[in-house]
Amino acid sequence: MSRCRTLLSTNGATQPGVLRFQPDPNHSVGVSAEPSNPCDARPLGEQVGAIGGWQGGRTFWRGLTSYRQMLRAIVPLTLALVVLTCACGDLKIAQALGSPTMPGGGKPPGAPKSARPDDSPASRLQTRLRVVAPASFAGLVVDGDRSFIVYATVVEPALSDAISEIQASTTGGVAVRVVSGLRNTLATLESVRDQISARQREISAQGVNLTEWGPDIVANRVRIGVHGLTPKISADLAREFGADRILVVEGALWYAL
Repeated sequence: MSRCRTLLSTNGATQPGVLRFQPDPNHSVGVSAEPSNPCDARPLGEQVGAIGGWQGGRTFWRGLTSYRQMLRAIVPLTLALVVLTCACGDLKIAQALGSPTMPGGGKPPGAPKSARPDDSPASRLQTRLRVVAPASFAGLVVDGDRSFIVYATVVEPALSDAISEIQASTTGGVAVRVVSGLRNTLATLESVRDQISARQREISAQGVNLTEWGPDIVANRVRIGVHGLTPKISADLAREFGADRILVVEGALWYAL
């Protein structure tokens, strides 16, 4: 039986030989192999095409793997950006300086943002009013146009003077509106909130599923969220903490992601 031979053309001359592919120095992937079948009588172009297709397949799958790895890195960053964007959007809403509390110590989504201990006019005014007018100051809200609304039981000189002081020391000034005639001071509402926090486990043991609680500045009550609220639960909480100091509503359960 005669051995099949592959003809390789070199410088115009036809010579017997074995087809070899050497690594290309300009590429990371190269091939140096003899055809597995010495009697492969396919034309040279077909043999090159077969090996080239194999190389292309490897390149395709490597590219697909890199694409998947890139997606794994991008998706968490995209989700974080969405959350950050939503959080920043909440700042455009009227903000009460005092937030509800959850059983785990966190804040429910959409809860009013507390004033941070910074040097902003709102933080400075709230701090000042807590000190000079604790018997009348009932809370402060930053309105949608960035103006301030100060809630008070009565308008006393100390409260008015503190407002004027902050306005005079703020570059460009700041608009402040005072709403008086409220029943509960901020100190009273925060005291009720702290009582609920201290007794949260006891209340839960009685079958009351608290979801949040904290001062609602505009309502001038401590807002209490209860999952599975019933008239009896509402009446029991009002009797315990004062009907004129709390506002009990149906609460939603929040789960940390």
